Amino acid sequence: MLAQNGLAVLRMPCVRRRNPTKGLALASLTILAEEISSRRPASGSKADDLADSIWLAPEPASTACRFGRRTNISARKELEMTPSPYAPPKASLETGAGDVAPALWNPDAAGVWSVFLTPVFGSTLLLRNWQAIGDESRARTGRIWLIASVIMLVVSGFVPLLGFVYLVTWYFLWQRKQTKYVRERWGTDYPRKKWGKAVAIGVGALVGLWILPLALGALTAVVLALLQALTGG
Repeated sequence: MLAQNGLAVLRMPCVRRRNPTKGLALASLTILAEEISSRRPASGSKADDLADSIWLAPEPASTACRFGRRTNISARKELEMTPSPYAPPKASLETGAGDVAPALWNPDAAGVWSVFLTPVFGSTLLLRNWQAIGDESRARTGRIWLIASVIMLVVSGFVPLLGFVYLVTWYFLWQRKQTKYVRERWGTDYPRKKWGKAVAIGVGALVGLWILPLALGALTAVVLALLQALTGG
């Protein structure tokens, strides 16, 4: 009776009778059923059991047990599609929908150009970048840095060492923040603004700043000479 019940379980459609574990059980129960039927008036194993126990009958391509209205295959697929609550969080490598980068001046290049064209040049470009990004809070901070850069440019004309100290401070406390922000948000995949016009304006302003004291000095000398000539001194 036990052997027949075991064989009945192994005849269920969902059981893969060619599986090594189930095949071993099938062969053992088939031999046990035949042994009992030879000694007692009891039914032995069926022809399918005998055939499958010696691997003569072909196995169906796919079988499935039904549990209510679902098959075990569909249940397994549903389980695979369900996220595990114990799975580690996955970082999203895609930018959010609609997060399109505006055209920007490369903040790293702005920092390099500021070594030659003063932090006033770099602060102006960083401010324009924050305005293009739409970050009003950082844009307000950028205006403060721009004003401070103009003041330090005047001061460094008298104390050059302070100009160098301010350049290093500006680079690490302000310029690097925008570099980190742009890299974390868009990486290197953002449209770049061209440098030709910006550098030309920066060079022109710097040359004008150098020429202005000379021009003022020359103008002052001319005015003094005219006054001296008029007074007959």
